[in-house]
Amino acid sequence: MYLINYKSLRKIQVWAIWFGFTLIHLYFFYEFHDIQKLQCFRGSAVSYLKYNWLMLILFQILRIISLIVQGQELVAPSKSNTDLWENRKITYTDYFCFVIFFVILIYLSVECFQ
Repeated sequence: MYLINYKSLRKIQVWAIWFGFTLIHLYFFYEFHDIQKLQCFRGSAVSYLKYNWLMLILFQILRIISLIVQGQELVAPSKSNTDLWENRKITYTDYFCFVIFFVILIYLSVECFQ
């Protein structure tokens, strides 16, 4: 969602709708994580549904940090060193927030199956 949907996630209404979806994911996780047919070698197949709400909150926190530090909205880095939607130059703050987001995402992905 960070790479593709970051511009629409800036709108609190869109973010709230996605957060509602993550609460449904959380419900599905607690309903289905013990079903034997959904068990994989390293854990339940629905384990990834557990942390979606946390990633949306993290996105908003990083967005607010970006607004405070650089006075600009958070954007996703690209190969061309410019934002895909607003055509502005990517800053070190954008890269820093991107790295924080994906390090936490990878950690939580590994944590799901332990």
